[in-house]
Amino acid sequence: MSVPLGVQKKMLIRSRGYCEKRGEDFAFVEPQIHHRDRDRENNKMDNLLVLCPSCHSMKHWNIDGTLKKKDFDLMQEFPFYQY
Repeated sequence: MSVPLGVQKKMLIRSRGYCEKRGEDFAFVEPQIHHRDRDRENNKMDNLLVLCPSCHSMKHWNIDGTLKKKDFDLMQEFPFYQY
């Protein structure tokens, strides 16, 4: 399930066109929406962050290229889910 378009628009307005972690300008990169609790069905605004691709990757991957434990555990529980 993806984030509904109306929620995406509200998120982009909230972020003012910048990554909510590092402040990267979305004029140069495509914004991505991150679910803080890793539940892709929980599209409440307080559960979502608008991030640049770099920051979004850092939320899911360790510096050594391995998947973070929360995401690894989720993949074990739902192996056929599209992440």
